[in-house]
Amino acid sequence: MKLRYVLCVLNGIMIGVLAVLLLLWGSSWPFVAVFAGFMLAIGVYFLVNRRMFQLLEREDWPALCVWLERRVFVQGRYTAGFTRLLANTYLTLADSAAVRELEQKTALANPNLIEKNALVFGVARLLSKDIAGAALFFSARLDAAVRVSGMARKRAFGTSSWLRWYYGFSLLLDRQYSRASEQFIILINESSPVPLITGLSAFLLVDTLSKALVERKAELLTVAESGRRQTWKRLPRIRDWNKAVSEACGEVHAVILLPRLRDAGEWLYTDSGVR
Repeated sequence: MKLRYVLCVLNGIMIGVLAVLLLLWGSSWPFVAVFAGFMLAIGVYFLVNRRMFQLLEREDWPALCVWLERRVFVQGRYTAGFTRLLANTYLTLADSAAVRELEQKTALANPNLIEKNALVFGVARLLSKDIAGAALFFSARLDAAVRVSGMARKRAFGTSSWLRWYYGFSLLLDRQYSRASEQFIILINESSPVPLITGLSAFLLVDTLSKALVERKAELLTVAESGRRQTWKRLPRIRDWNKAVSEACGEVHAVILLPRLRDAGEWLYTDSGVR
């Protein structure tokens, strides 16, 4: 949907809501005032950042970088949204060096954002061929990612699963096959909340690690089969897998795994006879 249509619909909704709120003003004015302020804030946010949304709609990544760099580096607006979007835009442009520079400046301005964007900052290390550095980065953030409580726990569990998977993947790329296999086994045995991670871990155990660790082949194949059955339980058909892949690719760190996700899907479903 075009941005101007979104704005028109948003304006229409705001006008309608405000009309209703005015009718209710006498009986519940505190609620009306708060809700009206919330709607106004949303409208102002869209208007102030309309250029950003236009560039996103056009997928004009170089221009978006310039716009975001002005907000972040010049104006010092190291917010979660701007920092994450700028890092993802850099990765889209395959500029991992720029991501590392952003990480360094963010660590000084707002250190908490490093943890919140650990996946994108870690992936930048992999793309720049700093495999050992990536392994250290992901390992250092595994414990912190799960030390949360309440409503954030489920999301943190998913994030920590991705961190562990990328940690294992970094070890695999570094040819530390035994240590890599242990990370994928943990993800399968702990039943990761992200079925893509379970399936991808099982695939790597079969496709790569069972061949590199011949003495453990039987063990790894057994765990991989368990991971495949767990994935089937969550995503019964290959179309379910493909849908989950499409949804995950809203994150740049998943986009770069697309070839492996497709290969994993073939192994999980086609090779097993499940359609």
